[in-house]
Amino acid sequence: MLTIRLDQQSSPRRSGEPENSIEDVPDDLTSVLYEISACLAAAGVTLEVGGFGERRWPVDVETDLLTLLEQWPDVMNAVTAPTDFSIDFYEQGIQRRIDFHHTGDHFVARCTSSTSWVPNPREETIQAEDLRAMLTAFTQDVVAKTRTHCPAHAASPCFQEWARSFPQDHRR
Repeated sequence: MLTIRLDQQSSPRRSGEPENSIEDVPDDLTSVLYEISACLAAAGVTLEVGGFGERRWPVDVETDLLTLLEQWPDVMNAVTAPTDFSIDFYEQGIQRRIDFHHTGDHFVARCTSSTSWVPNPREETIQAEDLRAMLTAFTQDVVAKTRTHCPAHAASPCFQEWARSFPQDHRR
């Protein structure tokens, strides 16, 4: 069964962010999301993705979270619409893509791999409301952990705009 979530080591540090102010935070979204991913990794936050026969995919916060965060506004808008969409784990080593096809009250998720790993099963069916709830919880967790561990980045205009880009009922 597909899972996408953040976790926290049992004894996290208060912040993964160096002592800096909002003036030290970059003003472009990709750089801000990159620094947030590094900050969360330093704070002991982990990314957990699984499904299609593998309980825990070989992903990490520092590289793979960034790829998710870049895609996330489109993902959340599509799951809310609902309409077809994809999540692409394109980093070297993982290279997997999940295509979601909306039909009725569910999504059919199909996983493809560009490596020797073969998804088994190749497809999973997920109730639309369950998928939306999981992705909403992930969104809320990213925002909350960013506010906790990376406060200067959470206050940046780029991150604020990114967080506001989600449908209203997906924000805390």
